[in-house]
Amino acid sequence: MKQKPGPSVLQRRIKTDPVSKRLIKRKSRLCIAGNRQKDIQQATGTYQPRQTYADAADDLLIKTVIADSAGSPRRSAKKRVKIDIGNAYGRGNRKRPSAYMLLGRSLRRVDESAVELCVELNTPHYGEEPSGDEWTCTLDVDTRVVGWQQAEAVPALYYFLVPGGGRATLIRVVDDILLTYPVEARSVAENTIAKFNEFYDNDVSVCWDPDSFVGYAIIDDPVTGAVTLNMASHIEHAVRQYVPALLADPPQRPSASLQKGESFKSLADSMRHTPAKAPLLPSQTQVQRIVGALRYPEKVLPILTLGLRSSLATDLHF
Repeated sequence: MKQKPGPSVLQRRIKTDPVSKRLIKRKSRLCIAGNRQKDIQQATGTYQPRQTYADAADDLLIKTVIADSAGSPRRSAKKRVKIDIGNAYGRGNRKRPSAYMLLGRSLRRVDESAVELCVELNTPHYGEEPSGDEWTCTLDVDTRVVGWQQAEAVPALYYFLVPGGGRATLIRVVDDILLTYPVEARSVAENTIAKFNEFYDNDVSVCWDPDSFVGYAIIDDPVTGAVTLNMASHIEHAVRQYVPALLADPPQRPSASLQKGESFKSLADSMRHTPAKAPLLPSQTQVQRIVGALRYPEKVLPILTLGLRSSLATDLHF
């Protein structure tokens, strides 16, 4: 049975400087409304449950790999390069039959019979449940083709044994990649970048010796070789965007209304889950955005990471 076209939603992303407010980047993307598409598929009997997540290095793995690149009196520091693959989901290999997406009111088109036209999706698309997994599988195959080996029990981590000793490492957070390598093995990084450009139509952004990765500022000490990570600017940006009152002088904190002791315990015990189909309150939406901006679940509970298959191993097994 051919699937009924799913509705679309326009996703906008604006990145600004947290202090000057100047526009850094603006992006618009037409996505399929995945939750509504699922409802349509279930109603028409075409829904098939599939793997839905992309592997992602969690907070502990990111810190471990960056720490491994730090220098010490016994060894030289490793070099780092950050790689970002553009339009990643659309470069994945679709494992499912084609799907269909309506264009929405602003782009609506009809044929000569006044039938609304739609887009046929032959590659994974943003908003579809299985797209993350399909992209992950595609990137995994391509990474192995270059010569990288996946670490045991940690799918978001790869290693490359350098001739003559040493090891390069690669971690990925969906389409953001951080590669560390010994100074004498720069060719490993260059070859990886060249192959990715070949695989992904030269839509690969590269930053040598990056000073940040997925929200972390990376600060190298030129004397000791130590590496310091912090999220100060990232947290400040989230505060300015979602709770600017906290930056007032003095900060506007609702301390008088805070509950404590037994009163707080009673309120906590009375909390109930919001029904799945109920719309979120503005305050709930704000909390959801703050949590997403700071990746809070990935720090307090690794089981909540985007890639459930990573982050649970006790050893990295290089």
